[in-house]
Amino acid sequence: MARVRPPTLSEIIIEDFLTPRDMTPIELAQALHVDPTKVRSLLSHSVITPELDVRLCRLFQMSDGFFLRMKAECDTLTVEPDQKKAIVREMKLIKTEVIRASNRAMRVKSRTKASSRIGTFQIAT
Repeated sequence: MARVRPPTLSEIIIEDFLTPRDMTPIELAQALHVDPTKVRSLLSHSVITPELDVRLCRLFQMSDGFFLRMKAECDTLTVEPDQKKAIVREMKLIKTEVIRASNRAMRVKSRTKASSRIGTFQIAT
């Protein structure tokens, strides 16, 4: 079964925000009070900054961070299933190594504390 390619942020903005409003990229740039090259980068390469996100959110009455979160979601969806499985396996190995190293460090630390406490006791005579 062929996998459907997820939409890009650019496609979503064009199809869901600009087209229904009959808004051109130049009009968007003017409404956002930004240089048209920023809008061109957004619409052709999905390049978005936090500042541009806030401007878009205010213009389209969305919550702050909406377009940044959407960009992250779109990017995450592009990871291939096989690649995702490999990453999961790799991260399990790394997690195991980190836990083992942490446990070793805790044992060394507890032994060090115990040995330092032993040296501080004095026997009353």
